[in-house]
Amino acid sequence: MASWFASNSALDEQIERATSSSLEDIALNLEISDVIRSKSVQPKEAMRSLKRRIGHKNPNIQLATLMLTDTCVKNGGSHFLAEIASREFMDNLMSLLKAYGGAAANNDVKSKILELVQTWATATQGRPEMSYVGETYRTLQREGFSFPPKVEITSSMLDSSA
Repeated sequence: MASWFASNSALDEQIERATSSSLEDIALNLEISDVIRSKSVQPKEAMRSLKRRIGHKNPNIQLATLMLTDTCVKNGGSHFLAEIASREFMDNLMSLLKAYGGAAANNDVKSKILELVQTWATATQGRPEMSYVGETYRTLQREGFSFPPKVEITSSMLDSSA
């Protein structure tokens, strides 16, 4: 059990390092997604580490974490994607979009969240285990959120045997 906590702590440290700068560290992002894909950390704990970091008050850290999350979605395997498609993660993104006053997310952060939700919803279409991503997307559309122009994307972007 101690090794599990150590690996989770190490993941938290890697995520913090990868997101502490406004410059994206693609190599470190891919290293983190490889750790997730290898299943050496629990996918739910990886999702929660990213979720905590997305909740940071600094918009640059939030944006870097959103980009890292997208890299992990594309490279972390289906076991991790299932956690990103969970109510826990998607509802957290929705709450960031709907926050107001001092808790409101910066416009760049909101735009990035909307872009990712749209991209992930398109890529997970027809995958019942990922249906909450599409539900979240449709809910946000109904509530009047403006999404960026759609980019054609295939589900193969997320297909993996891991």
